Amino acid sequence: MWGRSYITILALLAFHFRSSFNLHESVYPGLTQVVVFTLALMIALNFLVMFFNDVVLKIPGLTLALAVVGSVLIFIQACLATQMFLVGLKLMRPALY
Repeated sequence: MWGRSYITILALLAFHFRSSFNLHESVYPGLTQVVVFTLALMIALNFLVMFFNDVVLKIPGLTLALAVVGSVLIFIQACLATQMFLVGLKLMRPALY
């Protein structure tokens, strides 16, 4: 379930970077290629896990480990969202005066 949201975010980032007239390339060279490669890797890993679902579920302890990793990723995502919200408010502050 959570893997699809990461793929969606990476796809949106890839299309955003492609449509931003490469203005980011001067600051972060090669960023578009990294985002597209990561998107392709996430899609491939999701396909492999879905294809070998019965084998993956038979590995002892993997379900618990994936639940812990998922919880950590959710926490990191919430922290990043909060940080982006605060940065947005900080950037909007001069416009409010």
